[in-house]
Amino acid sequence: MKRRISIRQRGVAIVTALLLTTLAVTIVASLFWQQQVQVRSIENQRLQLQKLWILRGAMDYAQLIVRNDDPTFDSLDDIWAVPLAETKLDQYLEQTEANVDASDAALWGDIVDAQSLFNIGNLIKSDENGFVIDQDQLKTFQTLLGILKIDPALADETARTMKSIYTANGAGMQEMPLSRLEDLLTIKGFTPTMIEKLRKFAVILDVASPEPIKININTAPVEVIAAGLGTLSLLEPAAWMHERKRGGYIRNQGFFDDVGNKYNFKKNDNYSKVFSFKTDYFLINGTVRMSHASLKVQALVRRGSERKTSDILWIRQA
Repeated sequence: MKRRISIRQRGVAIVTALLLTTLAVTIVASLFWQQQVQVRSIENQRLQLQKLWILRGAMDYAQLIVRNDDPTFDSLDDIWAVPLAETKLDQYLEQTEANVDASDAALWGDIVDAQSLFNIGNLIKSDENGFVIDQDQLKTFQTLLGILKIDPALADETARTMKSIYTANGAGMQEMPLSRLEDLLTIKGFTPTMIEKLRKFAVILDVASPEPIKININTAPVEVIAAGLGTLSLLEPAAWMHERKRGGYIRNQGFFDDVGNKYNFKKNDNYSKVFSFKTDYFLINGTVRMSHASLKVQALVRRGSERKTSDILWIRQA
């Protein structure tokens, strides 16, 4: 009888020892796992900060290029229009044991003339009656949507929505303004496919500015020029683009009369209200890759009136 009790006690002791061993191993494994997670989290934070600092330096350099550009006119021949191809940064970064992940770091990006795109913010303007819809700009946006095979009625809905938002904000009722193309999805009828189609031809810059932000005819694509001319045909604006390449980029207002007479364009006294030859707004796009992870940002820069300053109006992670 005593022998059976002794065997049973030894069995219980062995099971208890095994359970304690298993528990100890589980606790140790859990601690190692938590430590690994914390280490990885710290590494990710470090890499994220490194990428942000690299992009910050790139943005500062891009602003310098924009500030030092010729102030009289802007064209695709300017230095800012040359994109930065993918550039390896390993030769610029100190390779230490703590920074081995930077060995595959690369940076690339470009500067886009924001006034080569139609500013949807032009749809409303402010006057003595408050915020009103700019009918000329509305027609331009309707034409652009028609060219892109998007329902032109969405232009009216966009203008009414923007007027409602800014009128409400002016009365002290806070509503979120439209500040990026994705915000158009809040308007019934717009789809993600439409937004992607618009991305190359429209942007939201200043809203309800005293004067509409003009289209730079030196840099605008044919679809945007056609919208500014108020025609669904791309033949006339294609001729304008041919002319600007043939005779150099446009520098003066006389271009409209010369080209209009040459190609028998309908005389339009509003050309000077729609088109410009220089730019104040630029979109800076930058991407940095480090340790197989990428960070992409976009910034909107406004060049100062004296052309020696520039301000970042917003910066977003794309």
